[in-house]
Amino acid sequence: MRENRNQHDETPNPFERAIGDYLRSSRSNEHLTPDQFLELAERGKHAKEYERWMQHIFTCPECRRTYLELKELRALAAEASVKGKTPVKTALWIPIALASVAVLILVLWLGVFRGEPQQVVEQPSKSPSASPKPIESEVQPTTPPSEQAERPSSPSPTAPKPEPAPQPPSSRPRRNDVPTPAPQRVQIAHNLFREGEEVYEGNTPLPSEWRPFALQYAEAPPTLRSVSPTTISIQLTEPPLLERRSVETTQPVFTWKSVPSAEVYNAKLFRLINPDNLITSDDLEELKGALSIEGTTARTTQSLEAGVYYLLRLEAVVKVPDTTQFATLRTDYSFYVLTESEKRQLEQARRLASQIPLTTAIVLYELGYYREALELIPPDITDSKVQQWRQHISRRLEERRRNPSV
Repeated sequence: MRENRNQHDETPNPFERAIGDYLRSSRSNEHLTPDQFLELAERGKHAKEYERWMQHIFTCPECRRTYLELKELRALAAEASVKGKTPVKTALWIPIALASVAVLILVLWLGVFRGEPQQVVEQPSKSPSASPKPIESEVQPTTPPSEQAERPSSPSPTAPKPEPAPQPPSSRPRRNDVPTPAPQRVQIAHNLFREGEEVYEGNTPLPSEWRPFALQYAEAPPTLRSVSPTTISIQLTEPPLLERRSVETTQPVFTWKSVPSAEVYNAKLFRLINPDNLITSDDLEELKGALSIEGTTARTTQSLEAGVYYLLRLEAVVKVPDTTQFATLRTDYSFYVLTESEKRQLEQARRLASQIPLTTAIVLYELGYYREALELIPPDITDSKVQQWRQHISRRLEERRRNPSV
């Protein structure tokens, strides 16, 4: 194919020029650029303008479709890498993602920048000569004697006649003065509705920053990557990282259950360089002296950075029965430190959970609180969209319990 291409003129065709022109002059205030899509897919919440871009994606159908397809491509690539026992590297899926972005950008370009022109309805013009003139009566009205003294003298016959007073506008409505109909309430899923720009759960209007979470029920949940189960040799009890992946403090205290025949415990803390990849030694940066161990408790000796993923590695050295040998048991727990804005969002979600449970369930899920999110969606709701999300959150919780390192 490349040899045949080189034999001809390499001048770009109209399709290639259209893609190039759009990539050079894309109006980022209307749609995200390909670089922004790739940064979101690669870095997730570590993208430099994650919150603003996600707010736009949730309100823009075209960008939301592009973003979900990129996430699905990434998940498929990760699943393929698991089956091949090869760590996923970002470079493997970039060509696929770029091809998808190029096609979707062409669709956006054709739909947004080549939209159908609006039809202009021309109104028939009215000639000034056709407007009715006031009729002048030849009979002069009589004036009462009481008003004759105050009446000014009649103008000279040669004086110019005063122009008639302007007529008041007609109170009859014009044909185009049709009142704008009130927006209709459209059901999103179960007890969620959209009315114009407003989104409701039941009769409760949602805050503007929470509308994108409720609108997620209109879309299918993202595809989860396959996770290999691991043996939980050391069970962490606080914080409960088997049921969630986030902590709310920058100096967490870790407590675990004692292991039978354990002689000594070790704990290490790592910073995850690329949390979206399958964890390898290249993705770990050890924080020396970050933990102080006492029995089955490890305390952080320094403040962790908010908005960053970490990995806690617990080890227990146990004596092998009937031998003089020792074995080391190990369990890894990954976790994320919430930012101040995310902590406020978590507090608000817990406070409003009884009023708007479906919306807060998605908020808690996005923050990594899987068990709390699942408890807010009743299993007896028959709406298929709600059940899809309930099953998705349930699978994510089960994966976390089987392998808390991802």
